[in-house]
Amino acid sequence: MAKTATDRVPRAGGRSGPPASAGGRRWVVPVVALAVVLLAGAVAIGASALGRNAGTDAAQPQRAPVTVTGEALPPMPSGGAADAAIGQPAPSLQGTTLTGEPITVPGAGKAKLVMFLAHWCPHCQKEVPILTDYLPDNTPADVELYSIATATDSSLPNYPPVAWLDREGWPVVTMADSESNTAGQAYGVTGYPMFVAVDAAGNVVARRSGELSTAEVQSMLDAAASGAQ
Repeated sequence: MAKTATDRVPRAGGRSGPPASAGGRRWVVPVVALAVVLLAGAVAIGASALGRNAGTDAAQPQRAPVTVTGEALPPMPSGGAADAAIGQPAPSLQGTTLTGEPITVPGAGKAKLVMFLAHWCPHCQKEVPILTDYLPDNTPADVELYSIATATDSSLPNYPPVAWLDREGWPVVTMADSESNTAGQAYGVTGYPMFVAVDAAGNVVARRSGELSTAEVQSMLDAAASGAQ
């Protein structure tokens, strides 16, 4: 247990100063000692806080290497064109979370919804709090959730993504994409946010980009669970 300033004040009769002189001045040395201890304590607390903040920032990589296993998906088409990725195997991704732990987004094995987010994207900033409230109670039990912080740029607003997602209470484990956006390229990301539904066999059943309603997100969750394309 850390000692308080009061714990460190010398007791009466201690040898922390010269004997008190006559004339009722026995309080001078203890009061000076208390002031010094309180000042030292305040400096120590400030130094501790600064060290903790600096250490936390340094220990949380916002971009990290990503290893891709499997073929990359074609880029997401625009304008309602047919999506060539539907029915193709989703690649597996290996990397680290925004807080430095190892993470794998498997290609096959369990149905999943993979969400790509950019911290500076206003559409992502609107979508995240909505899904933070929606996903925990509405995700099918047999569907896993993953998110990937991609297109990360320290010169753009709302950086770092780890602070943004923590502030929002984001409930989904999040991978840090690489400096060259390896994960985003592997999944054919062309806009943000982007959602990729993958069935238990590891095949893409749906891809959507942009702000989605909760009903649209639910349809992707259900597609991943059922394997319906």
